Amino acid sequence: MGTLLLALLASLGILPSAAQAQQRDSARAGVVRDTPPAAAVVPRPPVSARRAFLYSLLLPGLGQTALDRPTAGAFFFVIEATALGMIGKSLQDLREAKRFVGDSAAPVLRFRPDSTGRVARDARTGRILYDSTSNRYRGSPSLVTSRRTHVEDWVAVVLFNHLISGADAFVAANLWDLPGEVQVTLIPRGGVLGYRLTR
Repeated sequence: MGTLLLALLASLGILPSAAQAQQRDSARAGVVRDTPPAAAVVPRPPVSARRAFLYSLLLPGLGQTALDRPTAGAFFFVIEATALGMIGKSLQDLREAKRFVGDSAAPVLRFRPDSTGRVARDARTGRILYDSTSNRYRGSPSLVTSRRTHVEDWVAVVLFNHLISGADAFVAANLWDLPGEVQVTLIPRGGVLGYRLTR
């Protein structure tokens, strides 16, 4: 009886057939779904910003060299070498000034000539006259203070060079992926400093 009922329903068209309304949208027919674009590859610096800072803090110019900036590295290295050389010379001058402090036999910078061009002598004692100002300056504590100030100034230059070199390397590493170019253009009444970004 069940078979007879199914045959009767099929003949009357009551059995469900494939739904024709659920076809694929004709606007999307044949369209392949786009894959999401791959993330853009951002160029990375050869060394991290922190490491570049430490490199240049220890040895000015080393961080710049690691970032492929040899001109900037050479600039900071030359300043460092010059300042260290001047510290050595200033220390030598300071030692010499300390050696002659209060020394009455300090080297005479200039003797005082008489009217004939010979070394002048004191008429009463017969002692040789010299430029006492120069001699007193040569063996005075004020010269030691001046020489010590020279040493301190050059030490300050070295410390400042280390800090500036480290900061420059840190900034250069952080701006590694920024495409741009700094240009200076001369105009009739001066110059213009510009920065050009490239895409």
